[in-house]
Amino acid sequence: MNIGFIALETFVPTEKYKAWSKLFHVKEIISLDCALCPNIIREFEEKDYVHLKQNEYYFDISNDLEWLIEKVRGSEDKQILAVIREPEIDCKNSEIDSRFKFCGYDLVEDDTRISALVNCGGFDKAFLPNELSEYGLIEEFEKAKTVQQLLMEKYPYEDHAFCTLWGIWRMSVKE
Repeated sequence: MNIGFIALETFVPTEKYKAWSKLFHVKEIISLDCALCPNIIREFEEKDYVHLKQNEYYFDISNDLEWLIEKVRGSEDKQILAVIREPEIDCKNSEIDSRFKFCGYDLVEDDTRISALVNCGGFDKAFLPNELSEYGLIEEFEKAKTVQQLLMEKYPYEDHAFCTLWGIWRMSVKE
């Protein structure tokens, strides 16, 4: 698997967000959505680029976990994620590092980096809010693939409906 790593801000839903999103059961958002969970690293220096994945759609995903941990050391409210773009198999039982726990699948529109699951106000013909986990993710691989397909079929004129599937693990030990 082609795993990458990224450090993002945490997002705990407010009552206003829950009312808008209808995600009343969500306790925390784990997502690549750049509006809800922006990158901890705001700017990269030239020397950083050797630690970032090459030929990836998102330039801020690292191929070097230890570098990333050191780079964000001391940052508050961070979550370090391991991610895989368009996994071909269920990630649930894939162990990548003992520090990481599999959280689920996100569906993110590439051009805007907005999650169709947690930041579009709902796509009821593809999934219902109560089908997402407490982290705003889809827990089952086949369900995530089905929702990805339904978004394109049922919402052909909505840009955010054309999404990339991401498997997401979160580091359980805060470094």
